[in-house]
Amino acid sequence: YLNYRSLHKRSFYLGYLTENLKTIFKREGLDFLKLSYTYLNGDILTPVLKVQATNKNLESEYNFFKTKFSINILVGFPFGVFDPKKLLPNKNCIRVQKNEELDLPATPLYNASILTMSCHDHYLKYLYKAKKSAEFFKEACILGRLWLFQRGLDSTMDAGGFGHFEFAALTAALLNGGGSQGDKVLLHGLSS
Repeated sequence: YLNYRSLHKRSFYLGYLTENLKTIFKREGLDFLKLSYTYLNGDILTPVLKVQATNKNLESEYNFFKTKFSINILVGFPFGVFDPKKLLPNKNCIRVQKNEELDLPATPLYNASILTMSCHDHYLKYLYKAKKSAEFFKEACILGRLWLFQRGLDSTMDAGGFGHFEFAALTAALLNGGGSQGDKVLLHGLSS
């Protein structure tokens, strides 16, 4: 995680994956799928591979051009692979100078980016568990996503950093408890 090494390795793996997907798409006749790079939530430290369908070869059953959605392929690290104590907001993980006597400034954005890349599967399991435990969790998340969209809020840093993912994680946390007495704030039987 020091000195951008994990980001470089992740970017290299993403490039390797892109080249192999291009070859497979051409061989399997899926050349209507367009691959491009973008940043996850506008964060330049987290590039992702975006798969979009083009309007050519619309008769293919795999062409999802009419749905107007895209697929983001994220590359992450296994949960717990890095020691969280070393990635606290007050720690420095970019050491560009050889002189160890100088106090280097903290790198909270970089540290948070590394930790976020190792939590994707953990959060997906957490949200899935919340969806299974509460009947209307999915509807509440859809309603929350619509409400946030109407107010111009999303997960990008420019728009405030609170979008549908953060809303779903907060709702799941409120379903699991955490009130002043540790009680559940939201009950599992409530409607969306």
